[in-house]
Amino acid sequence: QNLVYNANGPLVRASYGHMTPITTWGRTFCIVYALFGIPIAGLMLKSIGEKVAEILPEVIMRVEKRLLRRDEPANIQIKTTMIVFTIMALLLLTLAGFAHAYEGWTFFEGFYFAFITLSTIGFGDFVPLHPADTSKQNGLHTILFTVLTFVYITIGLAIVSSALLSISRLFECKEPSEFMKIPSSESDENLILRKGEDEKSGTP
Repeated sequence: QNLVYNANGPLVRASYGHMTPITTWGRTFCIVYALFGIPIAGLMLKSIGEKVAEILPEVIMRVEKRLLRRDEPANIQIKTTMIVFTIMALLLLTLAGFAHAYEGWTFFEGFYFAFITLSTIGFGDFVPLHPADTSKQNGLHTILFTVLTFVYITIGLAIVSSALLSISRLFECKEPSEFMKIPSSESDENLILRKGEDEKSGTP
């Protein structure tokens, strides 16, 4: 289990600092390993995040057109961001629940640990110690816990990456600002309408 944490931690930059190399060869290997591993892991997480951010808008449009019978679905990027954040919240709450049940932490401490882990901050003030020493005799239990932890962290990091990407696309999109803006006067309303007409006609 410790080997998996040590191998995965430097790549996703979520190490807690409770296990570190102490020999010269170990530190040298860690430098070389991270030098090549971090870009590869970052590329993988970026690709997964981009796929999620690309697939969700298509799913939303199909659902609204086929099930809700809407000809032109609106505010797709806002809805995508909300769904991604909902998935991220569910992942954080799930890990918080497990940490509360198996680590003896409070629910907020578990939620805090989940966010610090998936955001790759990794302060190290909360470190999971499960499975405990008493479970070392149960090899299957330890292997299952380690595999599930690795899968969870990988998926969680991809979802967080997708959430950040959705936020950036939301700020880049012009529609949300125009949708959320409330005209304060008739002149402001005319200015917004004129801006929309200029964009359609191509007038600068």
